Amino acid sequence: AVHERELAALAKGVTVEGVRYGPIEAGLDSRQGANAWLTVALQEGKNREVLRVMQHLGLHVTRLIRTAYGPFQLGSLPRGAVEE
Repeated sequence: AVHERELAALAKGVTVEGVRYGPIEAGLDSRQGANAWLTVALQEGKNREVLRVMQHLGLHVTRLIRTAYGPFQLGSLPRGAVEE
């Protein structure tokens, strides 16, 4: 189960298997049975960071959806499309 206090603790950063991850903002958006939807904002974006940190919290990630990269918002940009 997702606990708000565990997600809030990620804001200080976390070390998983000797790898230090910077601050992560994570919030619980909704729950549906055993599933939960989270919004996660990373400062660094190290290799498989979301998967490793969530696994460290005892959570299994089944799907990731990137909604923004850096200061850029994807908005309603369709998959595979390019916009200047």
